[in-house]
Amino acid sequence: KNVIRQEVKIVDEQGTELEENETGAIVVRGPSRMKGYYKDAAATSGALTADGFFRTGDIGYRDPDGFFFVTGRAKEIVIKAGVNIALREIDEVLLCHTGVADAASAGIEDPNLGEDIAAYVVPTPGGDINVSDLLDFFVDKAGAFKAPATILQVPEIPRLPNGKVQRHLLKERFGPNKTSGTVPGPRASENDQFVAPRTPMEIIMADVWSEYLSPSSVGIHDDFFALGGYSLLAISKLTPLRRRIGTPHSLSTYLDSPKIAEQA
Repeated sequence: KNVIRQEVKIVDEQGTELEENETGAIVVRGPSRMKGYYKDAAATSGALTADGFFRTGDIGYRDPDGFFFVTGRAKEIVIKAGVNIALREIDEVLLCHTGVADAASAGIEDPNLGEDIAAYVVPTPGGDINVSDLLDFFVDKAGAFKAPATILQVPEIPRLPNGKVQRHLLKERFGPNKTSGTVPGPRASENDQFVAPRTPMEIIMADVWSEYLSPSSVGIHDDFFALGGYSLLAISKLTPLRRRIGTPHSLSTYLDSPKIAEQA
């Protein structure tokens, strides 16, 4: 029998093949691959890589046994402070909450992070969602960095007959500024009051932060990203902080614990 061999791999944004269990774009190449779009060179160029792989538009990973898993679509990825976040993952965490009957998320523009996430949730029949509690639930399950900047309670999630979420309609119908039930995400301060640094460690960290961020006075509950910080800026701050406090700091410190009180 003749065997038609197809090549499949997972690549990053630069087209470099990724290792096992690393998530990226799924591309394929083989005899059954299309030659291109009819009379549309631009679309063909966008769909095919220089070495002839077809960009499927799917996001996924390959496990150690060679099996491929699809985790989402490239159009459903939010790039927040340079980090890729799959909206499908956000949806799944929200749906785990007992007070949520349906949920979906969408990307929104952010002047400091590039993109952030708005979550849209439908409460269970007869219920009403406490968005602050839901945010705490999400942070506990998936971490603060992936948590939505805004959570909105809506009457329904627009879907196609096959169940696929129409994410573009979420923003068109519900905002984030067209409905009640909005709560600031984890970038909001722990409370509305300024709390000055109290310990030597907090004082040093606040001093370094104030050199890079807009406020002249940084409180221990102020969020790094809310003050205009972003991933590359965090990386640039690592060296001066390491020198002054003598302990290791990494980018994940800022993603997981973006407040001085937490880091100190």
